[in-house]
Amino acid sequence: MIRLNLGSCAIAVPTISAVFLTACGGGSTALPAQPVTSMFADPLAHDGLETIHSFRANPNGLVAYNGLFYGTNVAAGGKNYGNVFSLDASGKEQVLHVFRGGTDPAYPTAGLIVVNGVLYGTTVGGGTGWRHNKQCQTGPPPSGGEGCGTVFSITTSGEVRVLHSFKGGSDGNVPFAGLTLLNGKLYGVTLVGGTRHPCGQYIGTGCGTVFEVSMSGEERIVYRFRGGKDGAAPEGTLLALDGKLFGTTYSGGDKTCDRSRCGTLFEVATSGSEDVLYRFKGGKDGANPQAGLVSAGGALFGTTTGGGAACSDYGCGTIFKATAAGAERVLYRFKGIPDGAYPRSQLTEVNGALYGVTPDGGAQCDAPSGLDTGTIFELTTAGTEKIVHRFACETYSSDGAEPAAPLVHSAQKLYGTTTSGGHYNGGTAFALSL
Repeated sequence: MIRLNLGSCAIAVPTISAVFLTACGGGSTALPAQPVTSMFADPLAHDGLETIHSFRANPNGLVAYNGLFYGTNVAAGGKNYGNVFSLDASGKEQVLHVFRGGTDPAYPTAGLIVVNGVLYGTTVGGGTGWRHNKQCQTGPPPSGGEGCGTVFSITTSGEVRVLHSFKGGSDGNVPFAGLTLLNGKLYGVTLVGGTRHPCGQYIGTGCGTVFEVSMSGEERIVYRFRGGKDGAAPEGTLLALDGKLFGTTYSGGDKTCDRSRCGTLFEVATSGSEDVLYRFKGGKDGANPQAGLVSAGGALFGTTTGGGAACSDYGCGTIFKATAAGAERVLYRFKGIPDGAYPRSQLTEVNGALYGVTPDGGAQCDAPSGLDTGTIFELTTAGTEKIVHRFACETYSSDGAEPAAPLVHSAQKLYGTTTSGGHYNGGTAFALSL
């Protein structure tokens, strides 16, 4: 696991939030140990899931384009700076580019988008920002990549261009999420940065930003989060809807969870005005969303990593529904093993149903340590949940384990990735027939 130093906090890629909360005084999201009677030796093995590829290094989400799937690995390559790859539907992989760090991008933690046949993405390290700001000098490779992160483009033949290198301070730092296209420009969020001042007691310098980057590489900070009730530490990909941007912050909001607060649901205009639509309350309500939103049937749907009614005090997480005016309702509360727990990826809407993954819950493999494998779930917009796959227990099982990226719908199947398991225990790509 790669560790990056942001101000006073050590964080880990790709599961940043769980680590940074622990390192900076927050709570732990570890599932409590369960009795042996909750073990699943062969969970839903008949459900139509097929593993199509085994990775060596932690894949992020996939995007479908022109008959292929494109994605990123967070720590692949000779110096573990990550790469960009393509897969066909049978799982044959081609590596398009291996990141080099330094002024080149390093450590992609999100998937890609396609605009006019070109792929665009972000990395949390690399770029020229380290030359201007000591906050971006996170250590020598491979323990931490120089730079505050980048926005990059890459052609399907592998030609890479750095559109913007973040500089920290008033500029952003650590663009953890993917990009969104709106009116011909790219929008995203940075986990920290925006100001030169510490953001409360729970993350490093700056509470995060919303940024805009043109196709020619001109960058503008649209909004800087202030922490407190305003929100802090946005991690999820933004949703473009009716000319505005909607998203979540992991922290900030009402101070009802712990000193890192419970997170928010927000709206930002491209002109820079921001409205907090909802502040999560913890407890039976959700807490600390890490994922972006999806729009379906005129409503917004998302997940929180905490809150709900199980998994000790923190909660196993929730699925919620909200209106653009800010009315929120919890549709489902995860229950932990053998149900899912701690969802942290965006939902996918298919024919009126919502599909997603949980990196925890599912099958418990080792009762004393509480190890578990993750799930794929289906939820109706009315709130009825069904587990469609529980990943298997074997460490090097071809089934994979701990899915953490959004699913992709293509040709009557759901495609996705896991962050561990597979033949090399570096994660898998899978297809699930609907």
